[in-house]
Amino acid sequence: MLYQINLHEIPVQICKYLHHVELLGLSDNNLQCLPKEMVTLKELKEIYLKNNRFENFPIELCKIVSLEIIDLEQNLISHIPEEVGSLTNLVKLFLAFNNLSSIPPTLRHCQKLAVLDLSHNPLHKLPPVLKNLTEKRELGLSGNSLQELPGQPGSWTSLTHVYL
Repeated sequence: MLYQINLHEIPVQICKYLHHVELLGLSDNNLQCLPKEMVTLKELKEIYLKNNRFENFPIELCKIVSLEIIDLEQNLISHIPEEVGSLTNLVKLFLAFNNLSSIPPTLRHCQKLAVLDLSHNPLHKLPPVLKNLTEKRELGLSGNSLQELPGQPGSWTSLTHVYL
């Protein structure tokens, strides 16, 4: 865990020599991007990038299919790439306190997603594909400007916690 050490970039050596790492904590730094070598971390299950300076969802993460937890809260992210759908092992995705105005429909491919926090973003609507995430248990939507929730009555029956 490399928290609060004023990192502006990730040393490439982390990717070259620690390719068996399963958890990488880089929260509370000044990171704006990830090195392309991140894709070599084939066993990475959890990455914590909370409270950095990311303006874009790091596309490199979409190539690490072993990821189960991604925490990108408190950044400046305004766009999630379509490639996020390749994260089929993703269980928890934290994107609260960003600048997201939309969610890509490809998120429906993340069928194991149980926790999704989209709180405090400028979201006006959610894609209907969220109802297809049958494993979702916890959904954070507080602090948005939502006008309606997607889906039909009964399509949210797997949820145990909804934050509005």
